[in-house]
Formats: sequence, C-alpha cells, structure tokens
Amino acid sequence: MKLKKRINDLEKILEEKNNTINNLTNENKNLLKKINQLEISSDNKIKEFKDKLEQKNLKIAESNIKMDEKDKIIKQYELKISKFPFELSSEEVIMSIAFITFDESLVFPIICKNTDIFKFVENKFYEKYSE
Repeated sequence: MKLKKRINDLEKILEEKNNTINNLTNENKNLLKKINQLEISSDNKIKEFKDKLEQKNLKIAESNIKMDEKDKIIKQYELKISKFPFELSSEEVIMSIAFITFDESLVFPIICKNTDIFKFVENKFYEKYSE
C-alpha cells in the first residue's frame, strides 16, 4: 500500500511537472511567434524608413541639380553685367555723346548715363585728349 501511495504521489508530481512543461512550452511558442511578428514588423519599418530616406535623398539630389543650373545662369548673367561700364537704376538709360572737331579730324564718342553731369563727361574727354 505504501508503494501504491508513493507511486500515486509520484505520478501526480509527474503530471504536474508535465503540465508545467506543457504550459512553458506553449508560452515559449507564443513568445517566439511574438518575436517573429516583431522582427517582421521592424523589418517592414526599417524598409519603409529606408524608402523614405531614399526618396528624400533623391529630392535633395534634384534640388542640388536645380541649384547648380541656377548658379550657372546667375554666373552667366553676372558675366554679362560685368561687361557694362556701370550700373543703371530704373530711371536711367545709356546714351552716347560724341565730341567731334569742326574739321572732323577728331571723333570721340563717350558712353554715359542720362543722369551724368556734363562736366563729368567733359572731363573724360579731356583725360583722353588733354591738348
């Protein structure tokens, strides 16, 4: 009898241990599923982030190309502007005054603005032809 009772007690303990093992195994499986889901979710989020980053990098590259093109245009305009002898405001215009002697042996055109003082233009003439 004692042995039967002991066997019964041990069988109960074994059954409890088996139940515990089964419960832990099930919990382990559930945790592994959750880990896999989280890995898939994080992989998707990483892929989304990489895609967004790539799109932003493309936009930045396009913006840089546009800026380079605009810089080239600005440099072209700066080169054209640098060829003018002076800057004009909105009311000013370029005009030419020609100094010509009576016998036409000397012809000296001067480019100036309509707002220049005539004395300034005359001084340019005398700088070139002091005699």
